[in-house]
Amino acid sequence: MIHHPIAVAVCCLAASALSFQAQATSAKPAAKAPAKASTKPAAKAVARSPGKPSATTARALAPQLPSPSGLNEAQMAMAGQVLTGQVDCEFKQTVMVEPHASKAGHFRVKYNSAVYQMVPEETSTGAVRLIDAKAGVVWLQIPVKSMMMNSKVGRRMVDACSHPTQRLAEAEARAAQAALAASAMASPAITQSVDKQIPATAATGAAPAASASVNADAGNPPLLR
Repeated sequence: MIHHPIAVAVCCLAASALSFQAQATSAKPAAKAPAKASTKPAAKAVARSPGKPSATTARALAPQLPSPSGLNEAQMAMAGQVLTGQVDCEFKQTVMVEPHASKAGHFRVKYNSAVYQMVPEETSTGAVRLIDAKAGVVWLQIPVKSMMMNSKVGRRMVDACSHPTQRLAEAEARAAQAALAASAMASPAITQSVDKQIPATAATGAAPAASASVNADAGNPPLLR
């Protein structure tokens, strides 16, 4: 069988074209596969990464630690008003008030041979009140004096206690009262002095007026008097 050269060439070209098309078709899925493999793991990684918690969530998850002193803000504010040091009391007795060495807002109050561990207690009157709940002892501080009481038996242990700051406040209060009393005593004296001067002036002016009237009527007829 004789093959024409042109026919053979056409057949070779057709075979080459079919072979190239088959290779291109088989290569397309292989090219798409790496793209899918590179995108899916990245998407999963983003989905699994946890977001940053909010401030509210962080506070809720944080451990709630108790205050080192065990006192609230009102008690700590009152602790700043406590007068510390030696306080002189009646019958030459003394009370020593000292801040606790390691507990903020706590105090050691020594009377005679006893030492009471006290903390501030809130009041509605503005007075400073320290209490030893275990012993039932209360240290009460007001602007001009202090006292110690036993709440269990309801009696005063020591009274008329005076800190140097309280003595100064008491002296200032007495000076203000004395000045007010002196001012009140001076006011009636001034009023009485003015009241005494008014009648004297009136009496002095009335006598000449009466005398002049008599002298004027002396020369007139009775009908004109």
